[in-house]
Amino acid sequence: MKKTITICASLFIFAAATAQSQLKTDYYDAAKTKKKTEGYIMDPNFKLESLTMNDYVNRDGKWTEWFEDGKVMKEMQFTKGVMSGQWKSYFQNGKLDYDVNYDTHKAVFYFLDGEKLCAGDMYPGFKYEGKWTGWFKSGKVTYIGNYKMGKRHGDWTWYDEKSGAVLLQEKYDNQTLVK
Repeated sequence: MKKTITICASLFIFAAATAQSQLKTDYYDAAKTKKKTEGYIMDPNFKLESLTMNDYVNRDGKWTEWFEDGKVMKEMQFTKGVMSGQWKSYFQNGKLDYDVNYDTHKAVFYFLDGEKLCAGDMYPGFKYEGKWTGWFKSGKVTYIGNYKMGKRHGDWTWYDEKSGAVLLQEKYDNQTLVK
């Protein structure tokens, strides 16, 4: 009897653990109409085939998406539905589109050719925060500005690419231009 209870308890624990984090895998069909995605879903009652990129609530662990040619398009990390860890997105040419680390809150976005476009702090939900710097493709600074909870807030300065001279200075309060 004791052995039967132990076996049943073990099976229950295994089933519960399996239900908590189901592997979700989609692959392109022959008509190339279904996106290839892998990841884990925390809710065992969630309909896997209805999951979209906007449905992050049920995601947990590492998720990877690919372009049709098999190249990695996105690498994402979730902790119980919240963006976490390292996030990388790639252009079709294989170069980085963006690299966001939600543990350190550092984010860098890139031009298609791999040159830096802008960088600053970012929080889950792609919320820009604090000082951000943008660059021209030449590598010269195009702007320096501040965000608060994803909205322009504080001083913003734009620069001329050739001379580096200040072109425009503005001040924002919660996305509203005040000066």
